[in-house]
Amino acid sequence: MHLIDINDWELSCFTQSGAQIYRAPCAASFQGELTLGMEALARAKTLPQAFAYNYLSRLNNELLPNALGSFKTRADLCFKQLEALREATDVSAAALLVPPQMSDQQLALLAGVANAAGIKPLGFIDHSLAYALAAQVATPTYVLDLGLHQTFHSKVAVNGSELTVTASTEYGFGLISLVDQWVTTLADEFMQSSRFDPLHSAQTEQQTFDAVMGWIADGTLPAELKLSIESQGTQRTAAIVPEHLQTRLDAKLDELHFDSSDPVIISHRLAQVPLLFERLSSKVSGLQVAEEASVVLAALSIATELDLENLERVRGHTSNRSNQPAATPQAVVTAPDSAAPERAAAATHLVQQATAYPITHPQFSAFLDEDGLLRPGVAIEVDGQPPTKARLLIGQTLTFQGQQWLAIRVA
Repeated sequence: MHLIDINDWELSCFTQSGAQIYRAPCAASFQGELTLGMEALARAKTLPQAFAYNYLSRLNNELLPNALGSFKTRADLCFKQLEALREATDVSAAALLVPPQMSDQQLALLAGVANAAGIKPLGFIDHSLAYALAAQVATPTYVLDLGLHQTFHSKVAVNGSELTVTASTEYGFGLISLVDQWVTTLADEFMQSSRFDPLHSAQTEQQTFDAVMGWIADGTLPAELKLSIESQGTQRTAAIVPEHLQTRLDAKLDELHFDSSDPVIISHRLAQVPLLFERLSSKVSGLQVAEEASVVLAALSIATELDLENLERVRGHTSNRSNQPAATPQAVVTAPDSAAPERAAAATHLVQQATAYPITHPQFSAFLDEDGLLRPGVAIEVDGQPPTKARLLIGQTLTFQGQQWLAIRVA
C-alpha cells in the first residue's frame, strides 16, 4: 500500500516501507504548455497571470481567476498534479494523509479527481492523528502543520489510549505569506544600502523569492547572510540583518494566537523554516517536532486497517504508546459526513474527469431514472459486476458503454 501526503507545499508519495518516491509543490504555470512543481514555482513572479498555486488547498469546481490554457478550474489542476504523480511513480492506489480542515465535500471531490487521474483512494487519514500517534502523546496536544497558504492548527484529545482529533482551525499564515514578508525585508535592505529595489522588476523579484525559498529548502540561513542579485548586467549585493527576518517571523507567529499551556507538535515542514523552532519555543509549552519518517510509518500503520470496501475518514485511533500503534482503529467516519461508518450512504453525484454531476443529470438518463436509480435491463456494471441493487452507494464505480464514473455524496 502507498501513502500520499496531501499538502500543497509538499505533495508527497511513500511506499509501504515508508520510502519517499515523489515530492513536489502544487504549483502550475502555463506558457504554451502546462508546467508543474518546482519548475512552475520558479515562474511565480515572472509570469503571475499564468501561474496558480492555491488549487489543492481550495479544491472545488469553481473557475480559476485566470485559466491556464484549457485548465479552467482548481479541480482541473488537481487532476493534472495527481496524474503527474501517478506517471512518475506508477502508483494505482493509495491511502491519503489529509489536513483535518478539508471538508467532507472536498474529500469527495478529491476522491473523484484521484480516480480520474488513475489513483484509487483507499481512505483518508487526518494529518494531526498521524502526528500525535508518531509522538505517542499521553496528554491533550495541539498539532501544527504548514501549507503554501495556511497553517493547520488542530487539537488531539487523549482518553486513556484513545487519540481523537476534536478541533481544528485554519490560519492564513502560510509559507508563501512568510516568504513574501521576508522578500519585502530583503528589498528594504537593498534600498537602504544601495537605493536598489529588487521588487521593481519581475526578474529581480523572482531572484529574491528564489533565494528565500532556497534558505527554507536548506532549513537554515547562510552563515554569511548576504544576497546578490543580477540586474541589467550588474551584480547587486546587500548584507541581511537576521533580526529583521526574525521580526517579520514573530509578527506572523503572533497570528496563531496561542493561549494554552498544552504541549504542541509541529510538522517537519514548520521546523524546516529557519528561526521558527526557536521563536515558537518562546511562545508555547512543550514544543516538539514530528519527524516525517515517524509520521509516515504511523499513517501507514493506520492505513493497513482501513476497510477497503468503504471510503473512510479516520480521525481517531488507539495508541499503546510504543513504537507500533494498536491494531484497532477508532472514531472512523465515512466521508462525507454520515452517522454510519459504512458505504451504505446513497450517492448524490457521479464524478468523471474531475467534474461532479448530480445523478439526476439528463446525461445519465440512459441508465438512471428521474430518481437516480439504475434502470432495469440496462447493460451496466457496478464495481466491475452486474448491479444487485438499484441505488448507487458512495465509493462505487459505474461503467456504461466504455465510460466510467465514481459515485460520491455531496452534502
